[in-house]
Amino acid sequence: TEPGEQVLPVIERLLLEAENLKRAADDFASAGSGRLRIAATHSQARYALPPAVRDFRAHHPDVSLHLQQGSPQQIAKLLLEG
Repeated sequence: TEPGEQVLPVIERLLLEAENLKRAADDFASAGSGRLRIAATHSQARYALPPAVRDFRAHHPDVSLHLQQGSPQQIAKLLLEG
């Protein structure tokens, strides 16, 4: 559909970024310890992250996990500010 065609590039970009996040987490997890900071929107933090956080903590107990919730604009600003 036309609406589907409109959102397809956004969805493809999100899927690519999700894969990049998995790759970065795998790289980080191989270190065994350290700190991982994740910023997410309210919906992601409420619905998508809890099972992933639970599984991550079970497999990597020596990693300190910090979650921060914000709007997409706030998250982009956090990323740009390092």
